[in-house]
Amino acid sequence: MFESITLVTVSLLLWFAWQCKSLGLTSTVPKEAGNRAHYFVAQCLEVVKQELAGADIIELSPHSVEYHPHGADRPSSRLWSEDGQTRLRKESSPSVTLHDKSSELELNFEQLSAGALLVKIAAKVGTSGKHEVGVRLEAHLPA
Repeated sequence: MFESITLVTVSLLLWFAWQCKSLGLTSTVPKEAGNRAHYFVAQCLEVVKQELAGADIIELSPHSVEYHPHGADRPSSRLWSEDGQTRLRKESSPSVTLHDKSSELELNFEQLSAGALLVKIAAKVGTSGKHEVGVRLEAHLPA
């Protein structure tokens, strides 16, 4: 009797572990396209808030922003998107991509007023995974 309960329990545990792995429940980045797009937008939004909130904006264009982080007199940083790739270059270090190559992430910057910046973030993963979000940030914009 004990052996059959143990075999059933072990079988259920193995099946559950296989299901978790195949559904992506144990991975950092979701496997389903819609959730994956949401994840990349959330990650990019976190970076945008950390980098641009209270920053001194040097140059602003629809898909690119160059800035001094949080009013520092350090070398400028740049956040931009082109051809579906969103990149961040902090000060003098090399640029990094904010998402993996299987997805597209676009940024749009718009000046609302002298101290307000609207950032729109849109992600596309495959044909079915899409997510968009916009955030208003306070920043020191050029006149």
